Amino acid sequence: MKSNKGITLLTLTITIVILMILTFTVSANVSTYVERNNRTNLETDIIKLKEEISYYYSTNKKLPISKKYTNTDMLIKNINDNENYYIIDLIELKELGLNYGKDYQKIENKNENINNLLDIYIINEKTHTIYYPKGIQYNNEIIYTTLSLGKIQIEDIPISKIEITGQSVGRINETIQLTETVIPEFTENTGVMWSSSDETLATVNENGKVTLLKEGTVTINAISKDNNSISASHTIVIK
Repeated sequence: MKSNKGITLLTLTITIVILMILTFTVSANVSTYVERNNRTNLETDIIKLKEEISYYYSTNKKLPISKKYTNTDMLIKNINDNENYYIIDLIELKELGLNYGKDYQKIENKNENINNLLDIYIINEKTHTIYYPKGIQYNNEIIYTTLSLGKIQIEDIPISKIEITGQSVGRINETIQLTETVIPEFTENTGVMWSSSDETLATVNENGKVTLLKEGTVTINAISKDNNSISASHTIVIK
Protein backbone atom coordinates (compact mmCIF):
# COMPACT_ATOMS: atom_id res chain seq x y z
CA MET A 1 0.00 0.00 0.00
CA LYS A 2 1.27 3.46 -0.85
CA SER A 3 0.22 6.94 0.17
CA ASN A 4 -0.90 9.46 -2.40
CA LYS A 5 2.69 10.70 -2.67
CA GLY A 6 4.03 7.26 -3.36
CA ILE A 7 5.74 6.68 0.02
CA THR A 8 5.14 3.21 1.39
CA LEU A 9 3.91 2.87 4.97
CA LEU A 10 6.88 0.58 5.67
CA THR A 11 9.32 3.28 4.59
CA LEU A 12 7.51 5.85 6.71
CA THR A 13 7.54 3.55 9.72
CA ILE A 14 11.27 2.84 9.34
CA THR A 15 11.97 6.56 9.01
CA ILE A 16 10.04 7.32 12.21
CA VAL A 17 11.86 4.58 14.12
CA ILE A 18 15.24 5.85 12.92
CA LEU A 19 14.35 9.39 13.95
CA MET A 20 13.27 8.16 17.39
CA ILE A 21 16.56 6.28 17.83
CA LEU A 22 18.57 9.31 16.76
CA THR A 23 16.60 11.58 19.09
CA PHE A 24 17.13 9.21 22.01
CA THR A 25 20.86 8.94 21.25
CA VAL A 26 21.30 12.70 21.02
CA SER A 27 19.35 13.21 24.26
CA ALA A 28 21.42 10.58 26.05
CA ASN A 29 24.66 12.14 24.83
CA VAL A 30 23.53 15.62 25.88
CA SER A 31 22.51 14.31 29.31
CA THR A 32 25.87 12.55 29.76
CA TYR A 33 27.73 15.70 28.73
CA VAL A 34 25.75 17.84 31.18
CA GLU A 35 26.38 15.38 34.03
CA ARG A 36 30.09 15.26 33.31
CA ASN A 37 30.26 19.02 33.11
CA ASN A 38 28.42 19.38 36.43
CA ARG A 39 30.75 16.90 38.10
CA THR A 40 33.80 18.75 36.75
CA ASN A 41 32.39 22.04 38.05
CA LEU A 42 31.86 20.57 41.51
CA GLU A 43 35.34 19.06 41.69
CA THR A 44 36.90 22.32 40.47
CA ASP A 45 35.07 24.26 43.18
CA ILE A 46 36.14 21.86 45.93
CA ILE A 47 39.79 21.94 44.82
CA LYS A 48 39.75 25.74 44.94
CA LEU A 49 38.10 25.73 48.36
CA LYS A 50 40.56 23.20 49.78
CA GLU A 51 43.54 25.25 48.66
CA GLU A 52 42.22 28.50 50.08
CA ILE A 53 40.98 26.93 53.32
CA SER A 54 44.36 25.23 53.83
CA TYR A 55 46.12 28.58 53.52
CA TYR A 56 43.56 30.36 55.70
CA TYR A 57 43.75 27.68 58.40
CA SER A 58 47.56 27.65 58.50
CA THR A 59 47.58 31.45 58.81
CA ASN A 60 44.69 32.01 61.22
CA LYS A 61 44.60 28.68 63.13
CA LYS A 62 40.85 28.47 62.53
CA LEU A 63 38.40 27.60 59.76
CA PRO A 64 36.67 30.28 57.64
CA ILE A 65 33.15 29.39 58.77
CA SER A 66 29.95 31.25 59.60
CA LYS A 67 26.73 29.47 60.59
CA LYS A 68 26.33 25.94 61.91
CA TYR A 69 24.50 23.65 59.46
CA THR A 70 22.50 20.63 60.60
CA ASN A 71 20.61 19.52 57.48
CA THR A 72 23.17 16.80 56.71
CA ASP A 73 21.15 13.58 56.86
CA MET A 74 21.22 13.14 53.09
CA LEU A 75 25.01 13.34 52.82
CA ILE A 76 27.26 10.34 52.31
CA LYS A 77 29.80 11.38 54.92
CA ASN A 78 33.44 10.89 55.67
CA ILE A 79 33.42 8.24 58.40
CA ASN A 80 35.88 10.33 60.41
CA ASP A 81 33.59 13.40 60.57
CA ASN A 82 32.39 14.70 63.91
CA GLU A 83 28.88 16.13 64.34
CA ASN A 84 29.75 19.74 63.60
CA TYR A 85 29.21 21.10 60.09
CA TYR A 86 29.45 24.78 59.18
CA ILE A 87 28.74 26.94 56.16
CA ILE A 88 32.02 28.05 54.59
CA ASP A 89 32.38 31.81 54.93
CA LEU A 90 33.22 32.83 51.37
CA ILE A 91 33.75 36.45 52.40
CA GLU A 92 36.81 35.36 54.39
CA LEU A 93 38.29 33.79 51.27
CA LYS A 94 39.49 35.64 48.21
CA GLU A 95 37.28 35.73 45.11
CA LEU A 96 37.26 32.14 43.88
CA GLY A 97 34.86 32.29 40.93
CA LEU A 98 32.92 29.24 42.11
CA ASN A 99 30.41 27.46 39.88
CA TYR A 100 28.06 26.71 42.78
CA GLY A 101 27.32 28.14 46.22
CA LYS A 102 25.09 31.05 45.26
CA ASP A 103 22.82 30.54 48.30
CA TYR A 104 25.64 31.87 50.48
CA GLN A 105 24.35 35.36 49.72
CA LYS A 106 21.09 34.52 51.52
CA ILE A 107 22.53 33.75 54.94
CA GLU A 108 22.44 37.40 55.96
CA ASN A 109 18.66 37.36 55.54
CA LYS A 110 17.42 36.88 59.10
CA ASN A 111 14.15 35.42 57.78
CA GLU A 112 16.00 32.69 55.91
CA ASN A 113 16.22 29.27 57.56
CA ILE A 114 19.90 28.37 57.21
CA ASN A 115 19.14 24.66 57.00
CA ASN A 116 16.87 25.21 53.98
CA LEU A 117 19.81 26.44 51.92
CA LEU A 118 21.23 23.78 49.59
CA ASP A 119 23.27 25.65 46.99
CA ILE A 120 26.09 26.28 49.48
CA TYR A 121 29.33 24.68 50.58
CA ILE A 122 29.75 23.31 54.09
CA ILE A 123 32.75 21.85 55.91
CA ASN A 124 33.18 19.39 58.75
CA GLU A 125 34.97 20.81 61.77
CA LYS A 126 37.16 17.75 62.37
CA THR A 127 38.09 16.32 58.97
CA HIS A 128 37.74 19.51 56.88
CA THR A 129 35.76 17.48 54.33
CA ILE A 130 33.81 19.83 52.04
CA TYR A 131 30.24 19.04 50.97
CA TYR A 132 27.70 20.48 48.54
CA PRO A 133 24.26 19.76 50.15
CA LYS A 134 22.31 20.28 46.95
CA GLY A 135 24.32 17.56 45.24
CA ILE A 136 24.66 16.87 41.52
CA GLN A 137 23.34 13.97 39.44
CA TYR A 138 26.00 11.69 37.96
CA ASN A 139 25.63 8.10 36.70
CA ASN A 140 22.34 7.64 38.56
CA GLU A 141 23.89 8.84 41.81
CA ILE A 142 23.74 12.08 43.75
CA ILE A 143 27.23 13.41 44.46
CA TYR A 144 27.82 15.67 47.46
CA THR A 145 31.62 15.85 47.46
CA THR A 146 34.61 14.67 45.41
CA LEU A 147 34.69 11.07 44.24
CA SER A 148 37.11 8.17 44.09
CA LEU A 149 35.88 5.03 42.31
CA GLY A 150 32.30 5.98 43.03
CA LYS A 151 32.89 6.40 46.75
CA ILE A 152 33.74 9.25 49.05
CA GLN A 153 37.30 10.37 48.56
CA ILE A 154 38.57 10.78 52.12
CA GLU A 155 41.10 13.50 51.57
CA ASP A 156 42.53 15.70 54.28
CA ILE A 157 44.04 19.05 53.57
CA PRO A 158 47.77 18.57 52.92
CA ILE A 159 50.31 19.43 55.61
CA SER A 160 51.32 23.06 55.18
CA LYS A 161 53.47 23.78 58.22
CA ILE A 162 55.20 22.30 61.28
CA GLU A 163 55.70 24.12 64.56
CA ILE A 164 57.96 23.02 67.45
CA THR A 165 57.41 23.92 71.09
CA GLY A 166 59.65 23.29 74.10
CA GLN A 167 62.45 24.78 76.20
CA SER A 168 65.00 26.96 74.47
CA VAL A 169 67.59 26.94 77.25
CA GLY A 170 68.98 23.98 79.21
CA ARG A 171 71.97 22.65 81.10
CA ILE A 172 74.47 19.88 80.37
CA ASN A 173 73.03 16.39 81.05
CA GLU A 174 69.48 17.78 81.09
CA THR A 175 66.76 16.33 78.85
CA ILE A 176 64.20 18.47 77.06
CA GLN A 177 61.00 17.21 75.45
CA LEU A 178 60.10 18.94 72.21
CA THR A 179 56.65 18.66 70.66
CA GLU A 180 55.76 19.11 67.02
CA THR A 181 52.43 20.47 65.82
CA VAL A 182 51.41 19.71 62.25
CA ILE A 183 49.20 22.30 60.56
CA PRO A 184 46.39 21.71 59.80
CA GLU A 185 46.21 19.67 62.98
CA PHE A 186 43.41 17.45 61.63
CA THR A 187 45.35 16.21 58.64
CA GLU A 188 46.33 12.56 58.67
CA ASN A 189 50.12 12.29 58.74
CA THR A 190 52.80 9.78 59.61
CA GLY A 191 54.73 12.12 61.87
CA VAL A 192 58.13 13.78 61.64
CA MET A 193 61.80 12.80 61.58
CA TRP A 194 63.95 14.48 64.25
CA SER A 195 67.61 15.39 63.85
CA SER A 196 70.30 17.43 65.61
CA SER A 197 72.59 19.92 63.91
CA ASP A 198 75.46 18.74 66.12
CA GLU A 199 75.25 15.45 67.98
CA THR A 200 78.31 16.30 70.05
CA LEU A 201 76.21 19.03 71.65
CA ALA A 202 72.83 17.27 71.82
CA THR A 203 71.05 14.20 70.53
CA VAL A 204 67.35 13.75 69.83
CA ASN A 205 65.35 10.54 69.65
CA GLU A 206 62.42 9.63 67.40
CA ASN A 207 59.94 11.14 69.86
CA GLY A 208 61.57 14.57 70.11
CA LYS A 209 63.35 13.96 73.43
CA VAL A 210 66.60 15.95 73.44
CA THR A 211 69.62 15.06 75.60
CA LEU A 212 72.03 17.95 76.19
CA LEU A 213 75.70 16.90 76.22
CA LYS A 214 77.91 19.97 76.39
CA GLU A 215 77.87 23.75 76.33
CA GLY A 216 76.93 25.46 73.10
CA THR A 217 74.02 26.21 70.78
CA VAL A 218 72.29 23.44 68.86
CA THR A 219 69.44 23.35 66.35
CA ILE A 220 66.90 20.54 66.46
CA ASN A 221 65.05 19.89 63.19
CA ALA A 222 61.74 18.18 62.47
CA ILE A 223 60.96 17.12 58.88
CA SER A 224 57.58 15.80 57.75
CA LYS A 225 57.66 12.13 56.77
CA ASP A 226 54.89 12.82 54.25
CA ASN A 227 56.52 15.82 52.61
CA ASN A 228 60.23 16.37 53.21
CA SER A 229 59.99 19.92 51.86
CA ILE A 230 58.12 20.89 55.03
CA SER A 231 60.23 21.25 58.17
CA ALA A 232 60.76 23.30 61.32
CA SER A 233 63.74 24.15 63.52
CA HIS A 234 64.17 24.84 67.23
CA THR A 235 67.29 26.36 68.77
CA ILE A 236 68.49 25.36 72.24
CA VAL A 237 71.19 27.15 74.18
CA ILE A 238 73.10 24.75 76.43
CA LYS A 239 74.75 26.21 79.53
